[in-house]
Amino acid sequence: MALFLLGMVQVNFKGFLMPKILNSDDAVKKIPTGRRIYIGSGAAVPGALLEGLERNQDYFQKTEIAHLMLLDTPGFALEKDSVFRSNSFFIGDSMRDVVQNGFADYTPAFLSEVPELFRRGVVPIGAALVSITPPNRDGVCSLGTNVDLTLAAIESAHVVIAQVNEELPFTYGKALVPFKRFDYVIEENRALPQLKINSPGTVAKKVAENVSSLIPAHATLQIGFGSIPQAVLRALKSREGLGIHSEVITDGVMDLMKLGAVTNESKVVLQGRTCTSMALGSTELYRYLHHNPLVEFYPSDFVNDLLRISQNPEMIAVNSALQVDLSGQVCADSLGERLFSGIGGHADFIRGAAMSRGGKPIIAMPSTACDGTVSRIAPELSVGSGVTTTRGDVHYVVTEFGVARLWGKSLRQRALELIRIAHPDFRPDLLNHIKGKKYIHFQKELIDPQANYPHRYEEKRNFKNDSFCVRPCRSTDESRVQEFLCSLNKAELSEEGLKFEELLSPEQVRQFLEVDYETSITMLVMRPDEVRGEVVAMANLVPGKERGVSELLLFVNESVRKQGVGAYLSHRLIDFARSKDVGCVSVACHYENLAMKKIMDGMRKEFVSSMCRQESGRYICYYYLVKPD
Repeated sequence: MALFLLGMVQVNFKGFLMPKILNSDDAVKKIPTGRRIYIGSGAAVPGALLEGLERNQDYFQKTEIAHLMLLDTPGFALEKDSVFRSNSFFIGDSMRDVVQNGFADYTPAFLSEVPELFRRGVVPIGAALVSITPPNRDGVCSLGTNVDLTLAAIESAHVVIAQVNEELPFTYGKALVPFKRFDYVIEENRALPQLKINSPGTVAKKVAENVSSLIPAHATLQIGFGSIPQAVLRALKSREGLGIHSEVITDGVMDLMKLGAVTNESKVVLQGRTCTSMALGSTELYRYLHHNPLVEFYPSDFVNDLLRISQNPEMIAVNSALQVDLSGQVCADSLGERLFSGIGGHADFIRGAAMSRGGKPIIAMPSTACDGTVSRIAPELSVGSGVTTTRGDVHYVVTEFGVARLWGKSLRQRALELIRIAHPDFRPDLLNHIKGKKYIHFQKELIDPQANYPHRYEEKRNFKNDSFCVRPCRSTDESRVQEFLCSLNKAELSEEGLKFEELLSPEQVRQFLEVDYETSITMLVMRPDEVRGEVVAMANLVPGKERGVSELLLFVNESVRKQGVGAYLSHRLIDFARSKDVGCVSVACHYENLAMKKIMDGMRKEFVSSMCRQESGRYICYYYLVKPD
């Protein structure tokens, strides 16, 4: 039910002096001509006021229309000779073509800093046109779905005009503004724009699966909108105690809150409540937000403040990219010189998450674009591309082919990590590029261009109540493997006929890394610290010199012996050999190495038959997975 009568000059509402109420045509004529106009964005765009501007262009001189993101292209943006010129702080689908064609402008800026641009007059605002809810009994209204830049625009503008829309949800936090703060208002109820997101395809689901593997229970999450972010949220339905501190929330966040996966119990900033600056989604989402005290809206300089973001432990920031080069530089806002989106909160959250205790800044994207014809992982960024995130800020890059861990890695290691998760069709060219740049200096390729890292072999496992990570060795584990080999007992190695110095040689270390996951594999057992990841045991299976025989080599640090680690690793490699139709596995050990003999004897039931022989003080045992000829 409407609270006002159009045409009245002023209303006294329960003792409060209220704004003047006008129609949209008269309201826009209160704007100082030639002064910059800010328009509320997203789901809270004041559509009736925007149309009033377009109908009354003759009243205005050349005027800039500033905004964050519009879901629909305004009519004036399509008119070359319009008196209005759009200036976006983030380019959405609706404004991409007009910006690229030169009919509109884009201002690159961190969202955390835009409110201050308004307040300090760097980007002065003459008038702010916004959407609000009807006031409550205390004369307070809400900005609804968008506080983002809107609150700062209201505080900075010479004239503030609001469209009262009963369809806008009444939200809390810094969304609350006294109704008397507005100079003029109009009344017009309109359904809010809805964000339609395509159902995630196979690639998006696989990317999401890899991203979700990095997100622990009780983490705090920032995530955007699009098919991959929504797939990530769907993959987190079974997580416990998640928190949300994100510049935008969508239906996916609502679903997790309803399921109880998001409780915000472990957050530091606004504990117990979801924190955001804008919401985009369905009518169901907007209804869910209406008078919901568990969701609070704050301006971008609050939500995107990297120091505030970093206060949340295990802050996980998931952002997308258009292109990543082999050094780790990220371009997320342009395709070469063609502007595509914007800086937005990308850098704010990447840096904030990196500063968080246990935080993870993640770049998630498909490995290719343009129907698989272009690799998003490129030797170098395309000419004209902006660097949205520097190589020093990037910790994780995720595609459907895996997770590249870049934090603390050299240029050579970064390149190899990224090539490993690139599409197989493009890996040979990427490898040739880093060879030309002298990132790698040996002849044999360190990774097979067609080898895909087998995530299915990754697991967390307890041995005698101690927790460990078990996973296949990656091409960038060179330093980890070398440190592990250095920790082994030299005397024991000598008994096994292994020379310590030769074992540590670059050629021998690379042998453990040069696996294709089809005929060869190296498995590691590591301490659960994901960053340092100390290796405590390693097993290697490679084709032997004898036809149809694969050789198994096992190393276990003294600190974890007699816990079943060696037996478990051997069992995993036997399973691998069986899955690859290997006929026989051979193991060589010193005749006094009772631990290794016990391991293999304990697995006899897994073999069809076995045969051992003694040679130069060592046992060489053959374990047949199929009946020998």
